[in-house]
Amino acid sequence: MSDIDKLVSTGKEVAKNVSQLISICTPRPDWLNNQDGWRHKNTKGIELKLFLLTKLAGSISTANAMLLLVKSGFRFQAGILARSIREANLSIAYMLPKPNMKEGDYPTKKQKKALDEFYKETWPVPEHPFEVTDQRSQILLKELSAGLGHFQSKDSDISKHDAGQVALQVLRLLSDYTHMAYPRLMELWEPERGYVMSKKQNGPSLFNFDQIAGIIHDCCNIAECIALFMVKLYEGLNRLSNLENNTNKADMFLRKLNSIKSIKNNINKLYVELENNFSIPTANSKKILREFKGKQ
Repeated sequence: MSDIDKLVSTGKEVAKNVSQLISICTPRPDWLNNQDGWRHKNTKGIELKLFLLTKLAGSISTANAMLLLVKSGFRFQAGILARSIREANLSIAYMLPKPNMKEGDYPTKKQKKALDEFYKETWPVPEHPFEVTDQRSQILLKELSAGLGHFQSKDSDISKHDAGQVALQVLRLLSDYTHMAYPRLMELWEPERGYVMSKKQNGPSLFNFDQIAGIIHDCCNIAECIALFMVKLYEGLNRLSNLENNTNKADMFLRKLNSIKSIKNNINKLYVELENNFSIPTANSKKILREFKGKQ
């Protein structure tokens, strides 16, 4: 099996496990005729869960599309998708609780604002789209990149500032693909074929195979962090149900908890396999979110 086929296989396995995690932790959406789409009618009390898990679904699905582009030889176009994946994963990291947060401090005011923006409809009344002129407010990139630093221990070998800078520079490179900056467009040029636009691209690219493997590695990492967050959440729900002597609820939460733990272990195995089989370029920054796991 080729390296790209190994990554494609890993991407499918991650998607399967994340799909199971979403099915366990979130209710089925309903069809809303006025928006001509699926929505969760009542998000009260599950806003954070839905944010983390639906954002993760978007990230994993885009990662699988990116891998298919790479396999077909469209490295430049894959770089465009990689930018969206990295930003989605950073926004998830931003929305996770910081280590040692006091009860009641999570989510923060900034996180609550981000949640409000996330759930806004593009057009509240689709029949009158021009009545809405404001753009959706996005989390600032500097806050997204700084979010990674929240999960570091004091004795980490990379400072919070440096962790943010690592994330920012990765986004800076990938943004050049998204915005089709001249240096990245010239990766389409090949002396014998000119600008390659419809066939496999063979020229040198800064978005190399190690970078591609790093994207999948990042997706596994963030997926495992969310699974751990769900473990802690359902442990609390199970404990509360037992205190209330609600046996049925306690048993239900315990069954879900055991399933989530199994999913978390599956994702961890995929994460470790990636580290063993590929040269992951984030040798230092990869520790940042992993240290979060020991802090929850």
